[in-house]
Amino acid sequence: MTDDNWEEIVGIAVAKAKEMARESAVMRAKKEKPENTKLDNERRQRIEIIRKGLERYREEPEESNIRKYINWLLEEHSELQKCFTGSEKEEFKKRHNTIVLRYIIATPMSRCQIGKRLGTNCYGKENIIEKGIREMAALAFWDWELWDM
Repeated sequence: MTDDNWEEIVGIAVAKAKEMARESAVMRAKKEKPENTKLDNERRQRIEIIRKGLERYREEPEESNIRKYINWLLEEHSELQKCFTGSEKEEFKKRHNTIVLRYIIATPMSRCQIGKRLGTNCYGKENIIEKGIREMAALAFWDWELWDM
């Protein structure tokens, strides 16, 4: 092996090491976790399944499986309030009631109407409707990580 060949091999190795370091830095900067991506997508799908069931609730006939399941899920969700006390219990009741007012009653209420009626935030990060849907998805799929998403 000549010195020129050796320098060429070293150059290729250095270039590859730089490329790998750059890719690693980009992944860390984006805080990507490739091993969790599939699980996160599954959890989002589970939440979406419950949301779609709630959205279809009023259109479904009384005997439909969707209505039966949502009714059961609402009963189970309501039972959970027994696990809370004080202000946590009151917040939980508000989350449950927002789901009922938004999706279950015959004439749905808008987020703004619900917020005014219950004195809650139905928009943004503190959106209690979304939190209630995540709680119901956690119950439906026995995936307690959904509770804190």
